Amino acid sequence: LAAAPEDEVEAEYLLGADETTRQEWTALKKRYEKEPEARHEVLLLMAERFERRGFSDEAEKRLRDALERVPEGALQDRARFKVKKQIARFLIRQARYEGARVVAFELIEMATSPADRLFGQDLLVEALLGAGAELIEQRDFDLAFDYARTIIDGSSSAGQQAPGCLLMAQARHGMTDPEGAIQELAVLTAHFGRNP
Repeated sequence: LAAAPEDEVEAEYLLGADETTRQEWTALKKRYEKEPEARHEVLLLMAERFERRGFSDEAEKRLRDALERVPEGALQDRARFKVKKQIARFLIRQARYEGARVVAFELIEMATSPADRLFGQDLLVEALLGAGAELIEQRDFDLAFDYARTIIDGSSSAGQQAPGCLLMAQARHGMTDPEGAIQELAVLTAHFGRNP
């Protein structure tokens, strides 16, 4: 292995020694070298392969590098948005909800279409729910309450508010506000009654 090219060593050591993986990795490295304008896309593909094999640190490194490789300028806003989407999804899969929350806010600010905005909002809700659950476990009910309020205030329908209401009920219960918790659960019960 020490005598093999660096990309072969990396692929064999981290991704596995099968021939298909080596060829795939070598092709990605070649594309990286030959297509400087596509380097951020190649890095996303590399990150995906590392994450699939359980090497989250290597995957994150490629994701961060991909963001840095997106050329500056308004013409590259779509590419930057795509990379940040991948980063947010990665952080959620890694249960790193606080980091995902920050990136989701950035995506909402960057959104240029209703679909992009909705995508960012959905990621934000997922990140806030994950972070809120962690806060409940840590008995930080005030911040969990704030996250629940953010979810509820940013939702346009009872169905979208439902997860925030559940988090709010948990936070209120932890804050020794059983009446408030019951009110939140009543909202959920009414919603489920209308939408079984």
